[in-house]
Formats: sequence, C-alpha cells, structure tokens
Amino acid sequence: MLFLYTDVGPDDAPTLLRSGSHHEVARLLAPHGSAGADWLPFCGEAVRATAGCREVAATGRAGDVHLVHPFVVHRAQAMSSAARRPRVIAQPPLEPAREPAFDLVAGTAPVERVVREALG
Repeated sequence: MLFLYTDVGPDDAPTLLRSGSHHEVARLLAPHGSAGADWLPFCGEAVRATAGCREVAATGRAGDVHLVHPFVVHRAQAMSSAARRPRVIAQPPLEPAREPAFDLVAGTAPVERVVREALG
C-alpha cells in the first residue's frame, strides 16, 4: 500500500512502479521455495530482470491509496528543482492474515492468484 497524504503529481517525484514486474519477481523467487531469498542480492537481481518493464508514476490526490502487489518493483525519484513543495507518502506494512497458499486453485487471495498465474 502506498498512502498519499498530499497531492502527488507527475512533477512531484512520485514513486515509480514497474508495470508487470510482480510476474517476473514471482518466477525469480520460485526456486528459493518457502525459505525465500536474501533480500539485498535479490533486489539487484529483480531490478535487472525487470529493466524492460514500463514504469508508471504513482500519482494521485491527498487521501488516495495505491494497493500494489508486494512483488512489484518500485523506486523513488530525485526531487527536481521544479518540485518545490514537499510531498508526504507512507508505506505501512500489511501483514498477511495467514501463510500464503499458492498451491490452491479456488478461494485464494488476489496476491496468491497472481503468483500462481505467473508460475503457470
């Protein structure tokens, strides 16, 4: 989740989201199983693997919330001299209510469904 506490326009250095990157990240994580991967080295691998994804700016009005899959690769931008006012965003953690069930077919959360689709 990306909460916008102030208006964030295209000139306000919005967070950039790599469209579709969550599919590639799911495929990269799959060989690691439930143990997962070491975060920092994996981030570098994910950035390289998703370099061809189109970047989308997370813009909006104060009070908007972007609900983003946890595997989406995203990044901050440097504030340009044209962006004179501060912007306030937050990314509070959203802990799962249960362990993921990627092997189930029906009745799973959208987060799980997308991972299953990416893995084929």
